[in-house]
Amino acid sequence: MGGVAPIPWIDEDLNSMLNGMELSDKSIEDAAANTLMDAEPMEKNKYKIPLARNLVKKVLKDLRG
Repeated sequence: MGGVAPIPWIDEDLNSMLNGMELSDKSIEDAAANTLMDAEPMEKNKYKIPLARNLVKKVLKDLRG
């Protein structure tokens, strides 16, 4: 994920979860909820975690059609 960290952030847990995932409402919600679980936000950028989670949800819903 570009733009959420000083360097590109790869969420390995999310990548594993997405591999072969059926795009049901529940799986999309689960994926979004698990996005950046290990992230340690800096003082003034805590807003980026829910932003990234909502972005994951939107992208997966768009892919589903």
